[in-house]
Amino acid sequence: MTNRLVWNFEFTPTTHFNLSELDHEKEDELKWEARFFWPETDIINLQLIDSSLLELTQYQHKQKNDKYYLLEHNYNIKNRRDELVYKPLIKQGKYAVGFGHKLNLSELCKSPQAAHKSDLDDIWDQLKHAKKIVVKKESFSYKFSTQPSTKLELARIEVKSSIYFTLCVEGKSRPLVEKLSHYLVGKKPTDDYVGFLKKITQKS
Repeated sequence: MTNRLVWNFEFTPTTHFNLSELDHEKEDELKWEARFFWPETDIINLQLIDSSLLELTQYQHKQKNDKYYLLEHNYNIKNRRDELVYKPLIKQGKYAVGFGHKLNLSELCKSPQAAHKSDLDDIWDQLKHAKKIVVKKESFSYKFSTQPSTKLELARIEVKSSIYFTLCVEGKSRPLVEKLSHYLVGKKPTDDYVGFLKKITQKS
């Protein structure tokens, strides 16, 4: 029996998972993400690994409007609340990607002492000619009872009047992120916003 939570996300109960077994992973310096996208018409069936996942009151609700910049390289750069935010991709894996700390690109480019100043100047020049895509996002985030902390995000996004759904498992432990995402959606290669936006804009 499946249980619809929100939008097209639904859960199927499973008896093959023990969340407490994942409590002892080492915390990493990077934030690891496993992200997946679906079109509006898809029903997204997830494995229910904890009964509290069915309670929408356990989720944090957010709404955001971001403007992504699509450059030649897959730099994760967006404008949020009039700030240019750069989330550097440090490690690329098949099932998860590792990001460094978010950087305020506007402030960094103004600083003559900034690390990798020439790289930042190059990115800044590319931004002047970049394709810009607005993403309207509504999300529900759930925090798993793991150490280190790991979150599940379920989101509905609007891009150029088209609707998509996205799921992300994120945290400071790559093994935790990968294990949880495998249990939820199966062993599927991860995606990211910039790569996804490039693919759908090339089709349109």
